[in-house]
Amino acid sequence: MRISRLLLIALASLLIAAPMAAAQSTTGEIVIELTRDRSVLAAQVKAVSDPASPSYGHFMTFAQAVQHNGVQVSTQQAVLRYLRPRVERVRLDPTGLFLRAYINEAQAKQVFGIKAHEWSPGVLTAIGIPTIPRALRPYVISISGLVVVAGLRNPAHKAKVTTADTASARLSATYMSSLAISGGASPTRTGTPAGCAEGKAAGAFTPNQMRTAYGFGENGGKGRHIVLFESGQNFDPAIVRAYAKCFNLQTPQLRKVEVGIGGDPSEGSADEVLLDIEGVMGVLPKLSKVTVMVGHQTTPFPAILAAAIDPALTGKVPPDAVSVSYGLCETAFTKGSAAMYGGYPLWEDISGIAALIGTSVVVSSGDSGSSGCLRQQGMVGSLGATVSKSVSYPSAAQNVTAVGGTSMALTKGNAIKAQRPWNTSVYGGTAWEMVVADDAGREIAPGFPYVAIDPGAVQVEQLLGAGGGGISTIVKAPWYQASLGASQRSVPDVAMFADERPGITALVGDTLGMAYMPIGGTSYAAPLVAASVAATNEALAATGGHRLGFLNPLLYGASSAPVAQQPFIDIAMGSNDLARIGCCKAFKGYDTATGLGTINVPALAGWASANQ
Repeated sequence: MRISRLLLIALASLLIAAPMAAAQSTTGEIVIELTRDRSVLAAQVKAVSDPASPSYGHFMTFAQAVQHNGVQVSTQQAVLRYLRPRVERVRLDPTGLFLRAYINEAQAKQVFGIKAHEWSPGVLTAIGIPTIPRALRPYVISISGLVVVAGLRNPAHKAKVTTADTASARLSATYMSSLAISGGASPTRTGTPAGCAEGKAAGAFTPNQMRTAYGFGENGGKGRHIVLFESGQNFDPAIVRAYAKCFNLQTPQLRKVEVGIGGDPSEGSADEVLLDIEGVMGVLPKLSKVTVMVGHQTTPFPAILAAAIDPALTGKVPPDAVSVSYGLCETAFTKGSAAMYGGYPLWEDISGIAALIGTSVVVSSGDSGSSGCLRQQGMVGSLGATVSKSVSYPSAAQNVTAVGGTSMALTKGNAIKAQRPWNTSVYGGTAWEMVVADDAGREIAPGFPYVAIDPGAVQVEQLLGAGGGGISTIVKAPWYQASLGASQRSVPDVAMFADERPGITALVGDTLGMAYMPIGGTSYAAPLVAASVAATNEALAATGGHRLGFLNPLLYGASSAPVAQQPFIDIAMGSNDLARIGCCKAFKGYDTATGLGTINVPALAGWASANQ
């Protein structure tokens, strides 16, 4: 099973749902990004994040950080004055970078030039792209939000899977077992699992194996706080407690904060948020606090990210890290279909404020390998995104740590024996697509590429997947990647375990039932890096050191150090080329398949301490 943070499934279903709904007046939410001098914030981020800077680690309070956001107060006031009499409500976000406006159907058309429909109570769906009113153009960069469905068309080339297609793609159990350590990976569990019988029976890695493999230790997480970025999903704390009992973990203080308006977060499909919670607590057995920042079904993503660093919501002490496992291929951003995600400068500057207060933002790089749109097939045709090169955004933002995926085999003692980039295609099989359709046969969700494997295995059908990576087409190379020689941002920065075979054991479900099952994807790898940051901050605090803050400059600074001092384990074999487009291979040093490599937690703590 794959955990995917793809809004496109929901968007595709809206294509059918919206016209059938009653045209009632409701309230939708939009984000209005303000004009600013972005160099002001960029300079401050470099000053506190560069180990060579005299200001390294001199973090600010949230209020101080906001003063460096580059937005003029006059700009904020001009937009507020214009919108207050024209919308239901409008307020300035605490970051000062954008405004959040709440509008009804009539206001959507009158003020922003878009048609809108209420397809379900509390969910306002836009048809068309918002227009910036002429009076606001000197003060506003972009408007995002609602759920824009215009321009999303399903590809014409897809066909439903038949029994014959599935049968022809099956592999024998003998062949699968012969792949046990193929290319440094194993499609079956290696090492020594631990936990309750039901948990071990899932056949995936267990938390104790991840802790040993990456060096987390058995008592990590004391006094640490991680924020998880979630959208449209709720969770049942009873499932988390059951997971903790199975694997002898301490259940952290769990706090749920709902952000925005619209349809309530659902508890019927909580696999993704549960994976995040279980992922960080699995490697940090004594983790003190987890805040789950849950956006409603139509909450614009920048509002969720900003809430994740708001001291009014997360506490006076900034969180160690914010983990984000959502992404959209860059093609969507360049074609204006990123309504929920917001513009990329806004992601960069919100995460920049996080850097100023000493909070790391980590983002999964996607599960489509070097073809970032491959698993987002609903955009094929309308956006021209088939299997072309593309990275996932916001992992390409300059002020976040992009996390790719690896596969690995473990020794009996659960040490890493071999690693390679996560790329399910090395296991063989024939690809086919599963298409979701309604009772009338109309396609309502994008098809994803699957590979059929032996029916006697734990997973009969396996999604083709690989850790995202490549070169951004919209984001310039950041200062800390100058040594790479590329003009554009390269991702990922690091990579952690993500292979869906054998996967990590997760307990998922809802109030009606729960089950242990293997789950993978970079949606798990990103929380591992967030946990690595928290564990390192714990070690630094014990010796009087300062927090890591924005992680990338410290990591790239280590790339020229002796191997014995480097806080990561390089991977120099395999590729994340899922669609066979010629990109990207792993080799010695930095590469766009696994970045700098996988993090070794004790080594990261040692390197960080030596640079303070």
